[in-house]
This record gives sequence, C-alpha cells and structure tokens, in this order.
Amino acid sequence: MRIGGALLIGAVLLAACTGSVATAPPVNGQASGGASTATASPAPSAPPAASPSPSLAGGSGPSPEGSAPALDACKLLSNAQATSVNGGGYGDGAGHSVGPGHICVWQSASAHSSLTVELFIDPTPAVAQARFAALKGSLATYHPADVAGVGDLAFIARGPSATTVTGGIYVLDGSKVFDIVYLQGSAPVDARLKIVALLVLGALS
Repeated sequence: MRIGGALLIGAVLLAACTGSVATAPPVNGQASGGASTATASPAPSAPPAASPSPSLAGGSGPSPEGSAPALDACKLLSNAQATSVNGGGYGDGAGHSVGPGHICVWQSASAHSSLTVELFIDPTPAVAQARFAALKGSLATYHPADVAGVGDLAFIARGPSATTVTGGIYVLDGSKVFDIVYLQGSAPVDARLKIVALLVLGALS
C-alpha cells in the first residue's frame, strides 16, 4: 500500500520560478509537484480515505478504488498562518487531490519558497496508524525525531542543511494523518512547527 505525499510538490512548483527543482521531503506519498522520486519521496500509496468531517467534506464518501472525498487542505491554515512557518509572504494556496488525500500548496515567487499541507482521513485509526508508520519509515534519511504534545503521535524531519532549506512535521491523530512541509525561506524552529500543527488540529476538530 502506498502512503502518500510529497513535499517535492513545492519543489516542482518552485521550479517554474527558479528554473531548477530542489529536493524536499515527501508530504504523504508523492514527490512535490506530483512526480515521484525514489530518494526524496519513497512513501507507499495510501489506504482508502473515509468521509471527512462535515466542515471538510464536499462529497458523500470515497469513490471506487479508494478515491478521496472532497477534502480541502487549504481550509486548515490561513495565509498568515502559512506565512508564519517559513516567512514566504503567501497569498491563497492552491489545492488538489493526491490519491485518497488532499494537498494545498502556498507558493511565493519572490522568495522562491513554499509551504505544503497534506491531509488524509482514513476509515479507522488502525488504517491511519499503518499510514503514519509507513510514512515515517520512508523518511529515514531525513532523520525523523519524535515530538510530544501534538496529536497521538508526531515527528519532525528535516533535509540536510547543506543541500536546501526543507523539512516538516508529520502528525497522526485518531483516523487523521497530515503533514506540514516547508521548502526554502527561513527554516522554522521545532516549536513553530508544533504551533502550526496544533492550529491544523484545531481546524480539524
């Protein structure tokens, strides 16, 4: 099963502005920009998602083959909250489905930076736990470090500072799995990532 997501979405979007693609850790299954890469985003594809909470649902549940209901990750953070992560000065985020989940990318052409939020709501906590464990395993080269006080389980993973400014926080909460991944801009401290993850949890409650 593929757990999905990829921070390379931000990298590929930024390529339109910079002419090159930076490598960032995966969000939940694909590399940012939609192209999978074995090194940056090896996360396996996700299990079918269940109908999300009414505030996030625009459809009536998963379609055949585990297609996602109408989640909207762009509703989880305001533009100002997204900007607070890595100082991108973002306008409205652009959202789209990624497998059985939904991703939102805030992008700054002037600062060549981006912030990505990806959300999955699974049928049961057990399915979400399997998704989260597979995602963490796929990020071993980004040295995931567990953090307390955010959801049921959470970890922060960062790319090598010698290559590019990138990293993110990945959270399991009941049947929900989400990640918040930054690319370029000012690298946030762990406390800032935790604060923004708590804002997302608040929006999901």
